[in-house]
Amino acid sequence: MFLSPKAELLRSGLLTVLLCGLLSALASCGGGSARSDSEPGAQPRLSPPAATQLPNLQQALEEGRPQAFSLSAAPGLQPLANPAQRRASSVDLPLDLNQANLLGSTVDAGGLHLDSTDGSLSAAYFVVNVDYNDRAVQFLAPYRLTPTRGAGDGAVWVGFADFKTGRWVFSDAPLTEFSRNFDVYLDRNSADYQGRFLFCLAVQSGQSADITALSLEYPDAPAPGEAVRYLQPITARDGTLLGTDIYLPYFYNNAVEEQLAPPPHPAVLVRTPYDKAEIDPTLINLAPQTYTVALVQYFRGRRFDSGQLPDSGGEESLFRDHAGPDHFDSIDTVDWLEGRNFYNGQLALYGISALGIATWQSLPELGSRVDFVFTQISAADPFGYAAFQNGCFAKYNMEGFLGVNQYPASLLDEALSAYASQDSAYFSAVDFNSRAAEVQSPGIHETGWWDADVEETIRSWRAVNSSGGAGAAGQQQLVIGPWSHSTLRGNEVGILSFPDTDDLHDPGEQPSERDGFLLALSSLGRYLPLAAPDNKVYYYIIGNEGSTAAHNNVWRESSDWPPPEASLSRTWYMDLGTLEDAAPVPENLATWQGDPVDPMPTLGGALLPFGLLPQGPQDVSPLLLRNDCVLWTSAALAEDTTLAGEALARLNVIPHNDDTDIVVRLIDIYPDNGQKIPVAENIVRLSWYLEQQGQGPPQAFQEYSLDVSIGQRAYTFAAGHAIGLMLCSADYPRYELNPGNGNPLPDGETDEFLTVDLREGGAEASSLTLQILPQPVM
Repeated sequence: MFLSPKAELLRSGLLTVLLCGLLSALASCGGGSARSDSEPGAQPRLSPPAATQLPNLQQALEEGRPQAFSLSAAPGLQPLANPAQRRASSVDLPLDLNQANLLGSTVDAGGLHLDSTDGSLSAAYFVVNVDYNDRAVQFLAPYRLTPTRGAGDGAVWVGFADFKTGRWVFSDAPLTEFSRNFDVYLDRNSADYQGRFLFCLAVQSGQSADITALSLEYPDAPAPGEAVRYLQPITARDGTLLGTDIYLPYFYNNAVEEQLAPPPHPAVLVRTPYDKAEIDPTLINLAPQTYTVALVQYFRGRRFDSGQLPDSGGEESLFRDHAGPDHFDSIDTVDWLEGRNFYNGQLALYGISALGIATWQSLPELGSRVDFVFTQISAADPFGYAAFQNGCFAKYNMEGFLGVNQYPASLLDEALSAYASQDSAYFSAVDFNSRAAEVQSPGIHETGWWDADVEETIRSWRAVNSSGGAGAAGQQQLVIGPWSHSTLRGNEVGILSFPDTDDLHDPGEQPSERDGFLLALSSLGRYLPLAAPDNKVYYYIIGNEGSTAAHNNVWRESSDWPPPEASLSRTWYMDLGTLEDAAPVPENLATWQGDPVDPMPTLGGALLPFGLLPQGPQDVSPLLLRNDCVLWTSAALAEDTTLAGEALARLNVIPHNDDTDIVVRLIDIYPDNGQKIPVAENIVRLSWYLEQQGQGPPQAFQEYSLDVSIGQRAYTFAAGHAIGLMLCSADYPRYELNPGNGNPLPDGETDEFLTVDLREGGAEASSLTLQILPQPVM
C-alpha cells in the first residue's frame, strides 16, 4: 500500500488587469485572480485598471488570435528585437518603443512615462520573441520581469495576454516598490505556440509613473534530451498552494519528433507524499521527449524543496486530499491543467504505492477526463488489507510508513481512535472501491504475491473491471509477479529467487508505431501492451527454484482471476497434526496458547520496507520449535499441485478468552532440507469476524466456525513436497497484540494468555481447501 523511501521508488523502473469580458467585470473579479476576495486564502488588494481603460489592447489581442495566435498580425503591434540565445539568460528591453505600442504614454531619454491623470488611457505593451538558436521554445516560463521605478507614485500593474481565454490577466498586486520582480508561471498562458510572450504595463486612471529600465529573465535552453522544468504552485479550491513540478516538451529534444503531433500535448499526472527528486527520471525525461507533459505534485502539507517556490501547503492527512472527503486536490489540479494552452485534454494518471492510492482515489471523480491509468502495488482502499486487516491493526507497516516519512504522530492517533471506536464512516470515506461504477478509463494494475496490498489490489481491479463505467469495465489488466513491496520487477524476494520475472510480454512494436502518449507510458509498463487494454490477467506461477516444469516459475495469461481453468478444488482435513483426505471420525481438540510477554514473532511475510524485519518468504522452521503454535502436515505429494486462486481454511475454534486473533499460514515443506516456506498467510480477529456475520461479541468457551481466506496465490507445490497449515494467535510486531478482554488495543490492564482449542472431526470438520489448476496434458 505505501511506497518506501527513495531506494524503493527508484527500483520500480519508472517516469505547467484580468479583463473579465473587457467591460465592468473587474469589479466583481477583484483583479487579476479568478478567486473572490471573500474566498478562503484571498488577500485584500488594490484593484487593477478598469477593463474599459484597455480597449485597444483587447482589440489587438483578438485580431491577432486567428491561425496559431499570430500576434504580429495585430495592427500597430511591432515585436521587439530579442538577442536571446542559449548562452544568454536575460535581456534588457530597450525603451525606444514604436509609438504604436504606447497608449497615452510617452518615451523619452528618461524612460517610459505612464500618465493617466487627465483620465486618458495610459499603457504600454510589449511582444517578445523568445528564441534559442532560431528554435522556438514552446511556452517558455517562468519569466522574471523587473521594471525599475523612477518618478511618479502611481501603482504600476503588469498584465499578460492569456492565449487560452483571449483575456488579459493582471498581477494580483501592483508594483509599488522601487524595484519588484514579478514571476510569470505556467498558470498564465502568456506565451503562444511560437514562443511569443505578450505583456503590458499600465497605471490606474488618475495616476502616473515612470519606468527607467526594464529587463526580462528566463531559463537557459535545456541540453539535448532534457525536459524544461518549471516549479508551479497550483491553487486548490480552498486557496492552498500545491507545489508542482511540470516538465514540458522542448521541440528539438524529443526522440521521435517526426512521428508526433504538434502541441498542445497530452499529460501524465503523478502525486506524491515523498521528495519529488525521488521520482524516477525515466518518466520526467521520456514523457517530454515524446511530447507528453509530466506533472509531479506533492500531497497537501508535504514539504521537501526547501526554497525556490512554496511546497504544498495546508495540513497533512492520511489520504483525504485527493478527491475528498476533506479536499479535492487531484480534481483541482486537473481543473487547472485544463485551463492551460499546452494541454490537449488527454490525461494519464500514474502512481506506485502511496502515489497509487492518490491515483485510485482520483479516478471516480475525474471520470471520462482520464484516458489511461497505471497503478503499482496500491489499491483503492488505503486502510484495508495493509493497515487494519480483518480487524487487526497492522502495527509494523502502519507505524513504519508514518514514522519513516515523518508524518505527524497525531495522524496515527486519529486513525487508531477511529479504529478503537469502530468509526466506520472514517474508513469508508476513503474506500473508493464503492465508487468503481464512476471510473471510466482503461488501466493496468500491478502487484506482487508477497506485497502487503496484493489482496486489496485484486479487489480494486475486480471492482473496476466488472462494475466500472463506460471505458473502464472489461478494460483493466491485472499483473501479479513474484515480488514484495520493495522488489517490484526484481528476481529475488525473501530467501528465494525466480527467473524471467520482468519478461512478461514482448512489446513487438517500434516507438514509431505508437502514439506518443502511450509511448511515454511504455517505459513505466515496460513489457506491458498498453494499446486498448482488455481484462487480461498476467500472473506468475511460483515454483521450486530452477525448476522448468510446466507450472513452475512461468508467466501465464488468463481472462480472469482466479483463472477459469482452475476449476478443481482439493480439501485436506485436520487430524492430530496431519492433513488427511478424509475427515476423522472421532472428534479431537488441538490447543495452542499465546504468551503476551513473549508473543509469536514476525518472520518474513508481506511487510513494508520500514525497519529491520526481513520481507517475503522466509524459513519459519525456528517458529515451530515454540509451544504457542500448531502445525498440520500432509503426506508427500505424488505429483505437482498448483494452487491458482484462493486458499481457504475452515476452523472450528473455542476461545478461552473474550476475544482472540488467529494467524493462519499455508506452508510449503521441502523434503530435502526441511525448509518450511510460507506460501500465504492471514490473520483474523474473532470479534471482527463475528460482527461481519451479524453475530454478537465472542464468549469464552463457546465454539465458533470460521471460514478464513489465507490468501490468493499462484503457487506450485512440487511432487515430493508436503503441504503444511500452521495456526497461532500472534504475529508481532507485524500486528498489534490482542489483549483478550474485548478491547481493540492493549490497555495495560491485562496480560492474559490467549488459549484456543480447535475441534477436529465431526460435522463441518476443520479443513484446508485449495483451488487447483489442472496439470497440462503432455
